[in-house]
Amino acid sequence: MYIWLGVLIFLVFTVISFKILFIILTRKFTKKVRGTKDDHIETLRGRLVQIRKINKENKFEVSIDGKYWLGTSDDNLKIGDNAIIIGFNDLILILKKI
Repeated sequence: MYIWLGVLIFLVFTVISFKILFIILTRKFTKKVRGTKDDHIETLRGRLVQIRKINKENKFEVSIDGKYWLGTSDDNLKIGDNAIIIGFNDLILILKKI
């Protein structure tokens, strides 16, 4: 009976060890494949955008690489104006008129 308990403990320890080893060895690859949103959004800082629309909440709609983003600005922007991305407030871009 004690032999089976020893075998069971050994098997549990072995499985957990392999899982930990697998996670450690594949972590870099997983990060590369999945990426993170924070890394992507930081690459937008300093990019030049053009105002496409202005919605009812006075937010500006811009297009970056085929994706639409909302932006806000203290400057008086109109449709067609160019602006530069200077920061972020969650997923809303902070724009400055050029």
